[in-house]
Amino acid sequence: MKSKFSILIVLILAAGFAGGCGPNASGAGSLYTTNVPVLEVEGLHFAPARAVNDQKINFSTLKPPPAPKPAIVTRILGKSRQGKSISMTVFGKTGPTLLVFAGIHGNEPRSVAVAKKLDAELRANRDLVQSCRVALISCVSPDGLALNSRYNATGTIDLNRNFPARSFTKRDPRCGPAPASEPETKCVLAAVSALSPKAIISIHTCDRRRPGSTRDRHGNNWDGKGKALADAMARHNRYRSFGEWHNKTPGSFGSYANDNGLCVVTLEIPNDVSASAAWTANRGALIEAIRYTRSSR
Repeated sequence: MKSKFSILIVLILAAGFAGGCGPNASGAGSLYTTNVPVLEVEGLHFAPARAVNDQKINFSTLKPPPAPKPAIVTRILGKSRQGKSISMTVFGKTGPTLLVFAGIHGNEPRSVAVAKKLDAELRANRDLVQSCRVALISCVSPDGLALNSRYNATGTIDLNRNFPARSFTKRDPRCGPAPASEPETKCVLAAVSALSPKAIISIHTCDRRRPGSTRDRHGNNWDGKGKALADAMARHNRYRSFGEWHNKTPGSFGSYANDNGLCVVTLEIPNDVSASAAWTANRGALIEAIRYTRSSR
């Protein structure tokens, strides 16, 4: 019996040496092997793990696959009066949506610059949209931007007076012949209809103060259900949060938001600061708007 047991031990040891655990294995005299192949099991990637005497894998080196990056999709919403494309880029696949648009007035180029900075931020930091979406229209009025004009290519219609709000009036020539008569206005309305956004930010610039006034005009101007969002943004850009604008705005997007119970903040940036300074001042506020939207499920 003892002889049979001894023979069994010798056979086991011989098998172990033949399997790469003996002095002829890689790294002579070592109990470890280094030629264990990389394992791939149902998408899980295991780093090369060294087997020990009993061939157990060292799971401390387990590396899960990287999380997939959220999608970035650009769609053409339509064309301006002069045929320029108006595009919208959507960051992220699912979840509540924040719609941001800028450049509805072509003579406010810093609003477009801030929107483009936001675009770059979202491309560089995809984690911001892991469980939400951000839709960005960097320039609503490309014709006006090219002309440095508040109006679109008609020269008389202010796109932010052309929305189908109850306050729309044909008596004001800035409003246009009918609500949403302009292709640029239709593009914004199409985005709102398609996305059903939880929150909307319209980026503008304005004079810091009117002549003779001591009150700042810039700030987080909320409409509809936008007060809580405006207050949250104010904690980051240090602008004031306020409801009523300084003058009547028939047919404005803010009026349309009030009529339809939308959550809207018009981010009014003072136009006496550079585009870089405007972005620095408002980066945190815009990221806070994304967080706010993500939490509003």
